[in-house]
Amino acid sequence: MQKLKFYKTVLEKVSFSRVLYVREYDKAMQGLPREEQAILSRWSTRYHHHPAQCLISLDKD
Repeated sequence: MQKLKFYKTVLEKVSFSRVLYVREYDKAMQGLPREEQAILSRWSTRYHHHPAQCLISLDKD
């Protein structure tokens, strides 16, 4: 659970940049077990920076 907390902290800190957020989200998903991936995905959706939304928005920047 320590890794999950670490990744959440990183994502909060890079949330100013969609590109960085998506990059760090992808790293987190590769580095976490499935159960924690699901927790991070739900957290990310609630945090309003879901990677799918970020990728859609990249074309507009």
